Amino acid sequence: MENFTCELFCKLLESQFEDYADNYDYFRFGEQAGTRGWPRLRGIMGSLTRRMGFYRHHHLLSKANFTEWWPQLPNLEWMFHHLDDDESRRLLVDIVAYRILGYSFTRLEFAFHLTT
Repeated sequence: MENFTCELFCKLLESQFEDYADNYDYFRFGEQAGTRGWPRLRGIMGSLTRRMGFYRHHHLLSKANFTEWWPQLPNLEWMFHHLDDDESRRLLVDIVAYRILGYSFTRLEFAFHLTT
């Protein structure tokens, strides 16, 4: 992993068509609005049709997601280069992608290392 901006945009491009219906943090934010009945079924059907290639939703291309993050790219690039290992760099990329796209497009994978 050499360049934060390149890694981030690759992560955003590969995540833009994901649909994680089970990635919402109920313990922290409470029940999600609009998850009962038909809206949930519509989300599942949309996810299936996108995965089969019948439907494409270009969520990533909206400017609203990038306007607040664009000025921070130099700072994030600096932080990326000062992290010790690739696992930490990958986690930084995943967290920023999660913040830009949201919980339904990016899943954060945490690996906890316990030391005794």
